[in-house]
Amino acid sequence: MRPRQQLGVEAALKVTTEIGRFSIYSGAGKGKSAAALGVVLRSFGLGVASNQKHRVALVRFLKGADRAYDEDAAIDAIRQRYPHLLDTVRFGRSEYFGAEEIVKSDRAEAIRGWQVATGMLLSGLYKVVVLDELNPVIDLGLLDVKDVLSILKQRPNHVEVIITGRSPHPDLVAIAELHSEHNPHFLTSSPKETPITGLHLTIGPGKGKSTTALGHALRSVGRAFAGTDTRAVKIIQFLKGGAFGSYTEDAALAALQDIGPGLVEHERYGRPVIIFKRLPAGVDPSQLRQPIDYAYALSGFYSAIEAIKSDNYQMVILDEILPVFDLDLLPEGPQQLLEALESKSPTTAVHLTGRCWEENPQTQRLLNACDSCTYIEGHKHYFNHDRDSRAPGIDL
Repeated sequence: MRPRQQLGVEAALKVTTEIGRFSIYSGAGKGKSAAALGVVLRSFGLGVASNQKHRVALVRFLKGADRAYDEDAAIDAIRQRYPHLLDTVRFGRSEYFGAEEIVKSDRAEAIRGWQVATGMLLSGLYKVVVLDELNPVIDLGLLDVKDVLSILKQRPNHVEVIITGRSPHPDLVAIAELHSEHNPHFLTSSPKETPITGLHLTIGPGKGKSTTALGHALRSVGRAFAGTDTRAVKIIQFLKGGAFGSYTEDAALAALQDIGPGLVEHERYGRPVIIFKRLPAGVDPSQLRQPIDYAYALSGFYSAIEAIKSDNYQMVILDEILPVFDLDLLPEGPQQLLEALESKSPTTAVHLTGRCWEENPQTQRLLNACDSCTYIEGHKHYFNHDRDSRAPGIDL
C-alpha cells in the first residue's frame, strides 16, 4: 500500500478528467470565493493541458451585473481566447442585504439563477460547476434546499460541484465530500500595533490554501487587464517541484502569460514529494529533508525577497512558504522576510500560505504582523472516506 503522505502529490501530478466531487467552502473568513476562483483556474488549466473540452461553469449568486469585480476582466480575457473552456453568469444584487430586506426581485433572481445552474449541472457539458455564494441564498430562504439537493443528486457522475458562502445548510454538508471552513484568525498574543498593510496569511489544516492564493492571483490579473493596476503578479510556489505541467495550475498560468504578456510570473521550487523533518513510519526515506531541499528553498526565497522589495508587482504570492520555515529549511528566513515586508510598498500585496506550527516563535511574529489572516479548518476530506471510489477532484 502506498504511504498516505504521498497520495496528495500523486494526485497533483495526475491530470485527470474523472472527477465528480462535491465540495463546500464556508465560514466567516476571507477566501471562500477566491478559493472557488482558484478551482476555476485549475480546471481551466486541465482543459488547456489535456486539449479536451474540460469545461467549467462559474455561477455567481448575490453578485449582480451592476458592480464590477476584480476578476471580471481576467475571466473575460480567458473566455475570449478559450471560449470552449469557461462560461460564467451572475445573478442578484451586489450589495449585502439581510432576511428582513428581501424584496420580490431577490427571490426572482435566485430562482432564475438556479434555473440556469440546473441546466448547467444536468447538461453533462461541464466537468466543474462552481456555485459561488449559493449557501447564503439558501440561508436567506430564497431557494429551497430540497430543490438543490434533488438536482445535485441527479447530476451526471462526472460533474464536480463547488458551493461557497457562509452558513451552509446541514443537509448539504451531510453529502459533501470536502468541507473547508474559512475563519478569521485571531492571535492569542498581542498583535502588532500597526499591521503591515497588504500582508495576508492563509493557514490551517483544511483544503483550499493554495487555491485561495490562485484566486487572489486571478483577481490581481483582472485588475491588470482592466488597467486598475498594471503591475504584474508574481507566484512563487515552494515545496512543489517537478517539470512544469505537472500541477493543474501550470497550464492555466502559462495561458494567462500568453494572453497578457508580462502580467504573470510563475516559479516553482522543490522536489515533487512531501518533505519531512522527521520521517514518520512507513514513509519513503527519500522524503526526509535533504541538502537539495535547502538549495531549492534558498533560491525561491531570494526571488521572493527581490520581488517584495522591487515595487514591480501588485501582488507577490509565496505559496507553502510557512511549512518551509517549519522545516527549518531557511533558519534566518522568517526574520529576513519580516524585514522585507516592513520596508515594502503599501501598494504591494503579499500572500503567504501553508500549514504552520503556530507555537514557532518565528511564525508567530509573521502572524502578529499580518494585516489579516484566514484559518481554514478541514471538517471533511476526500481521503477520510471512500477515497478509492472516485477521483480526487480539482482542489488537490
